[in-house]
Amino acid sequence: MKRMIVVLSIATACTTATGSNDRDSNPMQGTWSITGINYIYSDTTYRVTCTYPGRLIVDESKYSIMYNPYGTERESADTLSKMTDDEIKYAFKTIVFNSGSYEIIGQDFVTTADIAKVPGFEGGIQHYRIGTDNSKFSLTMYDETYPSGEKPEWFGNLEIQFLLNRN
Repeated sequence: MKRMIVVLSIATACTTATGSNDRDSNPMQGTWSITGINYIYSDTTYRVTCTYPGRLIVDESKYSIMYNPYGTERESADTLSKMTDDEIKYAFKTIVFNSGSYEIIGQDFVTTADIAKVPGFEGGIQHYRIGTDNSKFSLTMYDETYPSGEKPEWFGNLEIQFLLNRN
């Protein structure tokens, strides 16, 4: 009986290790470094190389994204436990994060935030096009809808492309 349990345990472990990979059905699943950000307007693209990469984490049904929109390392406050108003403002401006659920609809990664940097965006929806080119991935955010149904000022004028490397 003990041998049977050991054999079944080994067989289960081997099946799990060599079985179908979730990435086959969902290529976005995994942990990604955000290595660059392109801010795309109709007449200009601003390219940011992330010397301090952000992170995108995607599992079966949830996502989390966090990054510095400037791509640089953030400056530390003089006293971490007692930040000045200017340091708080700087900290807020140099980090973006959202977390929640997602769906893949066609070639779109559609997120619904359940926690967000901006208070009130919980329940907001963002639409990203999934891009692949020579085994490199990108997500291009092209649409955002606030929980109220309103659109941001940038809608229709700006797309934000995140360049991703799998970790």
